[in-house]
Amino acid sequence: NRGQDGAGIGCVKIGAENGEAFLFRDREIGAQGLTQIFTRQIKTYSDKMREGVIVPEFAETVKRHFDFGGELLLGHLRYGTSGNFDSVSCHPYARKSIWPTRNLLVAGNFNLTNTNELNASLTQRGAHVIYSTDTQSILEEIGFWLDEEHDRLFKAFKDQGLEGAAVQTEISKHMDIGNVLRKAAKNWDGGYAIAGLVGNGDSFVIRDPNGIRPCWYARTEDLIAVASERVALMTIVGVNQEDVHELPPGSALIMKADGRHSIESFHAPGEPRHCSFERIYFSRGNDPEIYAERKALGAALADDVIAQIRDDHDNAVFSYIPNTAEIAWYGLMEELRKRRRSQVRQKLVDAQRAGKLDEALIDKLVLGGWPRGEKVAHKDVKLRTFISQEKNRMQMASHVYDISYGTVRDGDTLVCVDDSIVRGTTLRQSILRILARPNPKRRHRVHGPADPLPGLLRHRHVRDGQVPRVPGRRRAVQGPRHDRPAPRSLRRLRRAVQEADEGDEEPREADLRRLHRGGDRRQGGRARVSFEEHLEGRAGPGLPEDRVAAQGLPEEPRRLVFHRRLPDPGRSRRAQPGLHQLLGEARRPLLLIRRRV
Repeated sequence: NRGQDGAGIGCVKIGAENGEAFLFRDREIGAQGLTQIFTRQIKTYSDKMREGVIVPEFAETVKRHFDFGGELLLGHLRYGTSGNFDSVSCHPYARKSIWPTRNLLVAGNFNLTNTNELNASLTQRGAHVIYSTDTQSILEEIGFWLDEEHDRLFKAFKDQGLEGAAVQTEISKHMDIGNVLRKAAKNWDGGYAIAGLVGNGDSFVIRDPNGIRPCWYARTEDLIAVASERVALMTIVGVNQEDVHELPPGSALIMKADGRHSIESFHAPGEPRHCSFERIYFSRGNDPEIYAERKALGAALADDVIAQIRDDHDNAVFSYIPNTAEIAWYGLMEELRKRRRSQVRQKLVDAQRAGKLDEALIDKLVLGGWPRGEKVAHKDVKLRTFISQEKNRMQMASHVYDISYGTVRDGDTLVCVDDSIVRGTTLRQSILRILARPNPKRRHRVHGPADPLPGLLRHRHVRDGQVPRVPGRRRAVQGPRHDRPAPRSLRRLRRAVQEADEGDEEPREADLRRLHRGGDRRQGGRARVSFEEHLEGRAGPGLPEDRVAAQGLPEEPRRLVFHRRLPDPGRSRRAQPGLHQLLGEARRPLLLIRRRV
């Protein structure tokens, strides 16, 4: 799932003769960037082979005449979180010099939280850095200490009387990459898995102390390979699962140009904090641990799903939103079928003990009520909706998704598992409308603890004074708006909408809009509204104890309050505050509740 923004590759040739280039890179923007890079380089290789310049049987001809025929190879697929959408922002980033040990290629998967502090530190040392992304900050920070290490060794060997190429040879041999990384990463804060190639042939991979970003490596007689996912190494390098090892948090895998390699600690390991976005969304599902995790996430939904359909399996269809939710759907179906088998077994035993066991009952229990799974939604995997702009995304989704007609019968309840954490408005304005095409009696979208926002829960528990949650809106349980009581007409409207919601009906959209606008008029369209949820005790009503612990909520009772502005009818839709702005305004723990839609 990576690589929608672009791709890049880099190469370093070890032992290149003086006057010959030894460091190369190629980058391309766009979702097809990797394909374009490979097509371009393979064409170059094929043309030279056809001309007789490259003879594959003689590796030296490949190394001399093909840019990417070197010993050190680096590749990266970009999913940008900062910087511009252009080829310049694609990894690897390069730092060049006439001295091989000062050259550096860097690529990685990371988010640093203190980029401004790192940039300020470089500026205080007298550097003039052109800041574009946090990658540039990392490149310059490592490069600064690489220069320091080079200068230290250069002076030491000069004092010993060495001259010419002998100086560079000794610098390359004694370059302490571990010391460089310890100084460079001393103040880094965030999650990162970063790979670097030094011009002399040394290379390294470094992982953050909390293990937020994944990093795996495999070692054979011929090579050392590192990747963000274990299955990539198992498939491409051809090794078994037990031969792929996880790089310990706070450690660096350092490989010297002469083949020596070691794992060195640069920072004390912290509390493990694996990124849910990496494991749930980015990672491919064919890793054994990821596969088991996603099935477990689906199985964990069984209680809520059974309650929502009122244990009526005969009139329920279970499906998923392709494609990453499919494995969770398998886990849900497996758990539902286990429970149904146990339920049927108990009813048969009870009927036998009561002397009421006959063929009609057996047919009813064994042949009926079996959880029914269908592939209701189809997705065109060649198109990706979330990489397009917001204004085009909803229309694009209608072309990406389609329905398997005939899978949902009249009166069926459609339950769709969705682990998406990026769809936003596309979900409620496009996907839900598409799922409504088979005309199900009710629609449920359920999702497990895959959401990265710690407080994004899917439980429905009501409180006194609650304003009904608008379908598709991220609205929380609402407390008193102001000291004055609401007008009688508004109270009646609120009661009607709430009764519809509690009765599993969709409130009228016109009523919801009137209710929403009513608060605006009485407060001038600029009112701040308090959304609150009381957690009584450790778990609270409808909130399982283990789920509270998993979300990191406090032991003691706590009141979480979130203030936000109501949408102003006089402001454009683009000017309305987005979720990221609301999170920034909260400045305190936030509990959001997404209702069934």
